[in-house]
Amino acid sequence: MKTRMIAGAVLLALAPALAGADELASLAPGTRVRVTADRAGSPRLIGTIVAVDEELLTLMNDSNQKVTLPRNLVKQAEMSWGRRGHGWQGLLAGAALGTAMGFAEGDTCDRYACYTRHQNALYGGIGLAVIGALIGRKVKTDRWAGIELRVRPTGASMSVRF
Repeated sequence: MKTRMIAGAVLLALAPALAGADELASLAPGTRVRVTADRAGSPRLIGTIVAVDEELLTLMNDSNQKVTLPRNLVKQAEMSWGRRGHGWQGLLAGAALGTAMGFAEGDTCDRYACYTRHQNALYGGIGLAVIGALIGRKVKTDRWAGIELRVRPTGASMSVRF
């Protein structure tokens, strides 16, 4: 009984690969990709797919120019999985910088109050942490996942690997 259950689980796990359905998404026009190619000048291109066939990959780059590459020159391709902000990283960087600046300032007094080195570090860390978090949320970068370009008789497809 256990052997049948294990064999069934293995077959279920292998079924998509055996059926050729291991692609998680197709190379549809409008997909944002980053392509590394074997060509002089600009080896890495970022753009949106316009068309794909067995021989050519056509992208619209960020400058709204069409770029056509022979598929055999494509060494690596990655698909964008969206954009993300960096609020936590900005918060940590701001807190570290503010704390360091507060410690470096030392004990200070103004007309109304005196602050110790530790208070300056605390207030500086909190203040710059908030500023860093706000800046970090505004700074956005693409998240990329590697894809493998393949040509099949039914058309172009891709698979995602992490």
